[in-house]
Amino acid sequence: MTNKPYFFLNDEPGRLTDVIAMVREIEERGFPGVFSESPGDNIALSLALLDRTEKITVGTGIAGIYLRHSHTMATGVSLIEELHPGRFLCGLGVSHVPFHEEMGVTFGKPLGDMRYYVESIREVIGAGPQPPIIVAALRRKMSALAGEIGDGVMWANAALSHLPVSLNQLPAGRRSELLLSNSAPACVSEDRDAALAAIRRYLLFYMKLPAYQKYFIEAGYRHDVDSARRAIERHDDEAVMTSISEKLAADVGVFGTSADVRARADDWAAAGISHLVLDTVSATSTDRLQAVREVMDVFG
Repeated sequence: MTNKPYFFLNDEPGRLTDVIAMVREIEERGFPGVFSESPGDNIALSLALLDRTEKITVGTGIAGIYLRHSHTMATGVSLIEELHPGRFLCGLGVSHVPFHEEMGVTFGKPLGDMRYYVESIREVIGAGPQPPIIVAALRRKMSALAGEIGDGVMWANAALSHLPVSLNQLPAGRRSELLLSNSAPACVSEDRDAALAAIRRYLLFYMKLPAYQKYFIEAGYRHDVDSARRAIERHDDEAVMTSISEKLAADVGVFGTSADVRARADDWAAAGISHLVLDTVSATSTDRLQAVREVMDVFG
């Protein structure tokens, strides 16, 4: 039987009541938990969701290390852990250069900065309540660092075919004790072409990011990236989406009929992912909460 996945939910302006209702439904239906993305204050949202539920796990996926001082992060996540012991996962990541440029925030040296940030959090908390720290990774060096300093690793939009390479970066002696997570775009539809189109729309944003272009090349999709780069130069989003082959979309996404979605979730579990987080999109609606419900119904 397919293990139930986690879901992404965000602090959509004006819809907090709806988000809380959805999280409560997720808990009532036996799903293990939710993660919240950035941007937005997902630390505050995590506390709000934990305060209003009883048993599910809530995590950040991710909280950006350049947007909150490590001392502030430490005191905040320690407070959450004290109030809700064992239910919070502190997902940390460097995010992407374009985000920081828009906000006038200096993007540093990811590997060194992440190491320092995690060490600083643990030093500030000391013997106090400390949640597991899940380090976001994409390419090989950050995967290796995450496996060294984190309590877990979170990949995002990883290619299933390339996951063994990422897993091989983890220290052999630690792999069995690490929480291993991946977030994947998900869409359920009896019309596979419609679901594929929804996944391509989702991946459009990521295909424009230099870090993801490098990752997809590393994963064997140079042709897709080269085509996308030419389309990006022309400011042609439709062509960027077309450049995302069905093979790449299927390698990264979880989509198709209900049976297809369940089978793909099983594939991720068989590959070693303990926490599959689905970032849902709908083939027929722009309502993100509706997309969550559509995929949630697949798993009962």
